[in-house]
Amino acid sequence: MVSLNEFPQFIGRDRQCQIVLDDVQVSRQHCRIDVVDEKVMLSDLRSRNGTLFNSRRITTPVVLSTGDRIIVGRTVLQLFSEPVGSHPTGTQTTMTDHVQINSDTRIAPRS
Repeated sequence: MVSLNEFPQFIGRDRQCQIVLDDVQVSRQHCRIDVVDEKVMLSDLRSRNGTLFNSRRITTPVVLSTGDRIIVGRTVLQLFSEPVGSHPTGTQTTMTDHVQINSDTRIAPRS
């Protein structure tokens, strides 16, 4: 699981990316997750093999929501949110977004 605490988050093979994937089907800088107008957005960075969003190849930025699936090469990423804290009344105070990675592809260590 990767927490999305800072934006933008670049996904790719390049060691400078925030999420580094060791996968030959992934471009050096494949796609980007960013916040625009308080919405979490996914953009393909003109990658060779494309970025799939809920099984469809994207050509323009899309808004991400909890449960959305992103496919980059052989890697499946899924966005979910969880409460960071709660108010004594039981109401949620803040949310943090996470990406869960499910695949036979391993995340390469950042150097």
